[in-house]
Amino acid sequence: MAGTPFDEAVTRSITVKIEGDRYETMVGAEVDRGDCIVDAATTPKRMTITGTDGPNKGMTYLAVYEMDDEDSLRICYDLSGKNYPDTFDATQENGYYTATYQRETPKPAEETSR
Repeated sequence: MAGTPFDEAVTRSITVKIEGDRYETMVGAEVDRGDCIVDAATTPKRMTITGTDGPNKGMTYLAVYEMDDEDSLRICYDLSGKNYPDTFDATQENGYYTATYQRETPKPAEETSR
């Protein structure tokens, strides 16, 4: 956040789920949901994120994103909602929030024995 890393316990508690034009973010037990409109035709690719439920209800954030592979998503948010970031660098000067999300590895089905 603005160039200052979050505590590892906080980062491990964050999950993001994007399906179609909807997102759900959980930070611990706190849930935030909303719309996520993607524009993959720009460079860098853009997202417009609008909270509909939770702590960001009514807020709109502009972001850029990139996927390094199918398992890694990096997003840089302008939390002021004024501009799409032109970089993935979060500094105190620009106030951006950059996060890299890793796809959760599916847990193997429990084997049952009889």
